[in-house]
Amino acid sequence: MCFASCLGCAHAAAPPPESAPVEPSTPPAYVVTFRLQDAGDDADGVPRTRIDFVMHSPGAPSHVEALGTEPGGCVDRPAREGELLRIGCWWGPSECQWVARRDATGIQLLRAEGPREGLPPATVDNAAWEARAHLELAAGTVVTRLSD
Repeated sequence: MCFASCLGCAHAAAPPPESAPVEPSTPPAYVVTFRLQDAGDDADGVPRTRIDFVMHSPGAPSHVEALGTEPGGCVDRPAREGELLRIGCWWGPSECQWVARRDATGIQLLRAEGPREGLPPATVDNAAWEARAHLELAAGTVVTRLSD
């Protein structure tokens, strides 16, 4: 009798609530920039600049990628076709440049060094440019420059 009454209790229990329909998630949107900060002078008195790549989103965690320090001062440079951002750092006759490029899976951060004003276009198959970091992004993620 007890067994039958327990089975009756099990059938009398309320059915599990229907799960809410799953809303398709919206990919995050990021604003990106290179952050340039004075890193002081080296032992020879050469000024240095600390470089970070910053991705900020109001709806997703922000990300800061520390890229290191470069001799001299750094400034924004005009982005070329296919580039999100470009900066140039120089001291004397030599220059290095950093480029952020969007690809199918994220953002590539590339660096090249050479004579001032003489660096070729930033492509991963160009020997002058070295891939330094790749930041993965979800499909459909919107990326804009801080300056846009």
